[in-house]
Amino acid sequence: MILGRGYKAISWDRLEKGDPVSNLLISHYGERYRVELTVQVLGDINQRDLAERLSRAAIL
Repeated sequence: MILGRGYKAISWDRLEKGDPVSNLLISHYGERYRVELTVQVLGDINQRDLAERLSRAAIL
């Protein structure tokens, strides 16, 4: 996956600590980009319906 300009991947050691991924996404990428990134991942794993629902819900 290619991250947006200025963003870096979450390090493995932070992921391995067991913190909830949602908290890591918010702290590392911020509220807005977290949603964009999650929609992209859901699309990549063929969960397009969930990606569309999240995208619509985030607009509200």
